[in-house]
Amino acid sequence: MNNKMILDNFVNKTKKLLLKYDGAFTEPASFNNKYYQASELKWTFSFLTGMATYSYLITKDNYFKEKIEEEILDLKERLTTNPLNFDHDLGFLFMLSANAYDMAIGNKYEDLVVKAADVLKGRFIDKAGVIKAWGKLDDGKDTLIIIDTFMNLPLLYKAYRITKDDSYLKVAKSHLYKAIDCLIRSDYTTYHCYLFNKDTGEKIKGFTHQGYADESCWARGQAWGVYGLMLSYRHLKDEFLVRTSEKLLDVFIKNLPTDFIAPWDFSINNKDRVLKDASANAIVMLGILELLNCDLVSEENKNKYLAYFVKMKDSLIKNDYLSFASNEDGILRHSVYNLPKSMGVNEFTMWGDYFIFEVFAKIEKIVPYDFW
Repeated sequence: MNNKMILDNFVNKTKKLLLKYDGAFTEPASFNNKYYQASELKWTFSFLTGMATYSYLITKDNYFKEKIEEEILDLKERLTTNPLNFDHDLGFLFMLSANAYDMAIGNKYEDLVVKAADVLKGRFIDKAGVIKAWGKLDDGKDTLIIIDTFMNLPLLYKAYRITKDDSYLKVAKSHLYKAIDCLIRSDYTTYHCYLFNKDTGEKIKGFTHQGYADESCWARGQAWGVYGLMLSYRHLKDEFLVRTSEKLLDVFIKNLPTDFIAPWDFSINNKDRVLKDASANAIVMLGILELLNCDLVSEENKNKYLAYFVKMKDSLIKNDYLSFASNEDGILRHSVYNLPKSMGVNEFTMWGDYFIFEVFAKIEKIVPYDFW
């Protein structure tokens, strides 16, 4: 099976999902291998839009372009009408929709990118120096951050490039370095979440929301760290970010089982490690590609990272993680959304599908960039 066959399958799966929902959005994870329509705003809405953009670039089929614009206008209406309904995931939502359109098709939605960045910037809590992840700003709760937000900071970098207003950059950098300090432990495992006192901004504790335990190492969170820090390096050119990303990656690959597919959480016992989260592999593989293209990474490390990249890619293909089945909606099997809440366990996920599409699009150099 070659990469072109795989990408053709991704395109076909994307089109079928778009036809199935005809402008509507799906839930973050499948149920019995089928996606269902979401009833309210979800952080995952634009992953399908990003997949549609790659599909358009591969096929030049205007159907994809039309659907991309429909989904962007839907998000624009939601942002205009109820901006406070959005949380820290504005980067996922608008970098893979409005920004992706501008980069891949035509410069049309810069104002929307900036408007979304304004809402994200507005979630910055001065006392803690971080962007509040979830909840209303005035909900009276302590300030929560999560490791996923590393992936949303490119929205602020993009707004800075568009406007030259350094307030976007200041917020992004403050959050980035404060989050690194709190979310990354001394052994380079990671917390999912960290809490700050709402009145003083002082640190309270790290804990998990989707992992096995507060002090465990949730695989997808570790992957967010690897890729997210390298995305910030692209914009800030701080060597510290590369070195930290490498150390996070070293933990990830050191803890991989013999099939090279990440368990849901690296800290759980052997019996439970059969529960995989392939979406963590897709994300970390993209972090590896960033490191392979970074001049600051040694040749020795590049060779090591490339070897693991190939092992992960081969395992995903040989062990039937990529779905070609017509009766399954998704692309990347055996992912986990939120095991503690029994959501999306051993299912397809919209981010897993998107990120594995991004992996193969980069391998085949479909475009000389991505949407971050």
